[in-house]
Amino acid sequence: MGYDRQIKENETVAANLEKRLQVVLNRLASSEQEEVLTFAEFLAWRRREQVVPTECLSEEEHARIVAALDEVATLSQETGLPVSNRDHDTVRSESSTGTVRTV
Repeated sequence: MGYDRQIKENETVAANLEKRLQVVLNRLASSEQEEVLTFAEFLAWRRREQVVPTECLSEEEHARIVAALDEVATLSQETGLPVSNRDHDTVRSESSTGTVRTV
């Protein structure tokens, strides 16, 4: 999914949520609406105080970062020499006759 498309989808989701909230608020008494709005403003204020503002990435910077991550993923998919970690599964048992058997 493209970076711009993701931003547009987020904006669409936010607009839909806002419409749904407006429908719910319209069903409440005016005093209840005020309480909900006051609480929402408090939450927004608290979030602004806690969240450090971040700057948006340009399309070029986003593409550069994704390309770097793709390169890392490619490195992790390379195959090398065959490696076995099955040695720990080898169990040796000694029978009553004194012969060693690998299980």
